[in-house]
Parts: sequence; structure tokens; C-alpha cells
Amino acid sequence: MASRNSEKSSTSGGRSSTSSSSSAPCARAKAEAAKVRAAYASQQLKLKLESARRDAEVQFEKTRIDAELEVLNLQCEAEATVAEAQVLEMADGFKVKVVLSCYI
Repeated sequence: MASRNSEKSSTSGGRSSTSSSSSAPCARAKAEAAKVRAAYASQQLKLKLESARRDAEVQFEKTRIDAELEVLNLQCEAEATVAEAQVLEMADGFKVKVVLSCYI
């Protein structure tokens, strides 16, 4: 940074020139470095988007499986309740037959 402060500029014919001959190559180097950083930033963006897409797919699949498990649990509970009712009805029917057979 000290070299910038020590540069002297002069104006002749509407053009300015600096006593430092390295300012153009320095600017070119900075521009090339910026291009490289931009190219890497573009690649990083693509990878971040791909990662986010895959994360979303995983989350979607997890949510789908959780929902299917919930439905399966509800179906299981409903069928178990029906089976329990059938067994109780059969038991009640059996009790009626046993009671009637005692009086015959």
C-alpha cells in the first residue's frame, strides 16, 4: 500500500500517467483472480443447490415413510378393534348357548 502513496502522477495532453509501470499488470492480475473466484463461486453454488435438492428429497422420503407408518398403525388399530369385537360377540354367543343347554 505504501507504493500507491508514493506514486506520482502527471497530466500531459489530457492523459495521466503514473511513475509506476506495474499498475496495469497489477489490475490485470486482480481481474484474472476475480474471474477465478467467480468461476469457483459458480461451481460452489451448483454444489450447494445439488446438496439442498438431495436434502429435500431425503426429507420428502422421510415424511412419506412417516405418513405411511401412521396410516398403517391406524389400520392396525382398526382391524384389532374389529377382531376384538368379533371375539367378544362369539364369546357372548357361546355364553347364551351354554346357558340354554343347562335348561334343556
